[in-house]
Amino acid sequence: MKAYLEAAKITAPHALKGEVKAQLWCDDAAFLAHFKTLYLDQGGKNALNVASVRPQKGGVIIRFKEIDTIDAAEALRGKMLYCKRTDAPLAPGQHFI
Repeated sequence: MKAYLEAAKITAPHALKGEVKAQLWCDDAAFLAHFKTLYLDQGGKNALNVASVRPQKGGVIIRFKEIDTIDAAEALRGKMLYCKRTDAPLAPGQHFI
């Protein structure tokens, strides 16, 4: 069983202050907003602290505490974001696919 699950894929920077647009690989923005930390790899070594998550046209806008410029956000384009399985809340009867 995987310890880290694919949660979203960063598609582009958003605005000038380091926010990124991301395509959801989970149910919705509310699920993703639950996480305080997301990871850039399946091993959990490259952690990013989530400052905010908000929905936008079939995806989300995410702001990370460590990313504060458009150049830093651009460097994340195309990267997958992972969540730690043990941090993911599931109601009884729900399962990961």
